[in-house]
Amino acid sequence: MRWVWFTAGVLVAASAGAQTIVLTNANVIDGINDAPAMGRAVVIRDGRIAAIVSTADAPSAEVVHNLRGKYLLPGLIDGHAHVGSTRQLRKALRTGVTT
Repeated sequence: MRWVWFTAGVLVAASAGAQTIVLTNANVIDGINDAPAMGRAVVIRDGRIAAIVSTADAPSAEVVHNLRGKYLLPGLIDGHAHVGSTRQLRKALRTGVTT
């Protein structure tokens, strides 16, 4: 579960300032295509995903993290959750549920 916290931390850090962050060599599951897009670079500008390109085409950035062997996917939606405490919310976030 470390990568979930790592990714969340990177995105929070990106929103804190006007810097560019590039996550290289990521295997991206976009929920649209049948297979993950392997070896991609996710470019984050001003706290938002600006582009997903091949790692070879990634721009230079103030912060670069190599995610070789890791997978990125959109936050998961739990359509049937009963959350009664902050502890339960944190547990959901650790497993990738964001909504």
